[in-house]
Parts: sequence; C-alpha cells; structure tokens
Amino acid sequence: MIYRLAIVGAIVIACAGCAAGQRANESRAIATEFLAAMDAGDTRAACALLATDTRDELEFSEGEPCATSLASVEIAGGTVEEVAVWGDRAKAGASTGTLFLVQLDVGWRVAAAGCVRGEGEAYDCLLAA
Repeated sequence: MIYRLAIVGAIVIACAGCAAGQRANESRAIATEFLAAMDAGDTRAACALLATDTRDELEFSEGEPCATSLASVEIAGGTVEEVAVWGDRAKAGASTGTLFLVQLDVGWRVAAAGCVRGEGEAYDCLLAA
C-alpha cells in the first residue's frame, strides 16, 4: 500500500511541475508578445496585453486612450531571459527590464513593465497600476 501511495504522490508532484512549467511558458509568451509589440510601436497590441487595472491607471493618469498613452511610456522591447511563477503571479526578467504579470480569467496579462530594482526588494516601474 505504501508503494502505491508513493507512486501516486510522485505522479501528483510531476503533474504539479507540469502545471508550473505550463504557467511559466504561458506568462513568458505574453511577456515576449508585449515586448515585441512595444518594440514595433504597436501600442494597440501592447494595450490588449495589459491587466485591466494597469490599463485603467494609464488612461486615467495620461487622460488619453491606452494606445495613445502607452506611446509616451518609454518601454523598450527586448528578450525575455527568465520567468518565475508564484501561483497567479509571474516575474519576467528581460534584457531591457522586468515585467510583472498576473493570471486573470482571460489569461496572463502584464501588470507592470519597464521595472528596475530600486532600493531593497522594491522595483521602480514605468508602467504599473
């Protein structure tokens, strides 16, 4: 009986690892797509990848629609080099800065971008809610 439980436990752990890997791949894809859109100047596509709160804050602070407002934010494109996922949150380290993502009902979305580490553990971001 113990042997069977060990096998079931190993399968559960392996499946959890697969889910974490899948979430990392999905969040990496969104971060990559967002950076590519910013690099191409396609702010409309980049806005579609923002979390609702982030998009709303950008529009409120700039007083313009997202695509117009995002054009004034200097977020460079770049290559996603590493991704770390914690539940429904992810951090994507890119060659040009850090992005933070959140998993919503519609999938992964960018919650903050253009982030660089400030003092201690805090990040300063060009775009955030």
